[in-house]
Amino acid sequence: MNNNILKTTSKIICIITSLCALALSLYRSYESISWYKDYSHACELNTQRNSLAPLFSPFTLWIGGGKIDLLVKMFYILLFINITLIVIYKLASSPKQEYKKIFILSGSVALFPIINLLCLFLFIPAIKPDSVYDIHYNVISTNHFCNTFYNHPLLYCLIYFLAFFVFCGLTGGLSFLFAKAFKNILFSVVPVFLLFVLFFEDKFEIIKYRINPITIFQSDVTFMEFIYSIIIEAIIIILFSLLLFFICTKNKINVKEGE
Repeated sequence: MNNNILKTTSKIICIITSLCALALSLYRSYESISWYKDYSHACELNTQRNSLAPLFSPFTLWIGGGKIDLLVKMFYILLFINITLIVIYKLASSPKQEYKKIFILSGSVALFPIINLLCLFLFIPAIKPDSVYDIHYNVISTNHFCNTFYNHPLLYCLIYFLAFFVFCGLTGGLSFLFAKAFKNILFSVVPVFLLFVLFFEDKFEIIKYRINPITIFQSDVTFMEFIYSIIIEAIIIILFSLLLFFICTKNKINVKEGE
């Protein structure tokens, strides 16, 4: 396919998917804010009957820390489609691309969940979560970094963003290496396609640890309870990347400073 066509098409679709992801993020913000308003009003009316009603905050209601539903799945699917489109656009613009630039650009899609969190900060009090209500927050004592969540919730979110940034960057880098190794831009869709297969297959396990990208997406119990699954996923992507680096080196394809 002509590179100019790929460049134009990927740019247009990337803009559309970015706007859709932004719309979903803002809509979830609206949903959370409306729910919190109704919940707070109900708690005020029923204080005597339910004095132990949990206190929710942006740290427990944002798109990366709440329940996993269809909207959340669509949101993250759009982000990973964006990663592929970014790689296709950059390679169609010029084959002389560097791995580190692709890594950073791909990792930048991790900014989309931040928009949702910032919107909630504007309308919902940033109350520090209380461990008394851990079952409501899906962050319990057996989770990694649970103390950080209850003592330094903002730091906890930053840990999530860092992990998500790295995962997105590695995925984009893997797409880039696939395209380079097989000398075809369209091969960049392979890693994200495999992610979608794992995304919808809950029972895929390696050495008793469930391997599913959804563990990267959510910063609540899904994220911190399966920390070893996340590490395994990252190692698998890195090993595949090293293999493709080797193939590129063998074929004398430069991926550090552009071809």
